[in-house]
Amino acid sequence: MIARTLLAVAALACAFFLGTRTAPSQPVPAELLARLERVEAKLASDYPRHDAPVKGAAAAAAVPTAPPVPTLTAEQEASVRAGNAIVDNALVVGHWTDEDVAAMEAATGDLDGSERVKILRRVAAAINADRLQLDTHRMPF
Repeated sequence: MIARTLLAVAALACAFFLGTRTAPSQPVPAELLARLERVEAKLASDYPRHDAPVKGAAAAAAVPTAPPVPTLTAEQEASVRAGNAIVDNALVVGHWTDEDVAAMEAATGDLDGSERVKILRRVAAAINADRLQLDTHRMPF
């Protein structure tokens, strides 16, 4: 019984593989093949594969470099310290108020976005951890 089942499975597998490897009933026109080759070449040049090795000048450009570390001026460093002090005081009290928002805007007004975001992340994290209550009618950041 098992031998018959295995023979039937083998016959079905052979039929499947032979059926998938049949030649097309009609040959593909040469013009269509040429068009397909042009499309493939265009796609390969416009969209290189991610796993394909990069050559020449593109290889030099593809080498990752560390982003430049921004240097803060003395005024900006003072603004960062003042902003962090405002957050520290609010954490001690446990409330983020309209006065804190106004003080933060005044203290960090000369900072670029990334430095200000670093400070405000502390506020957001404290709110999410229930260490800081929002007591403001303004936008909290």
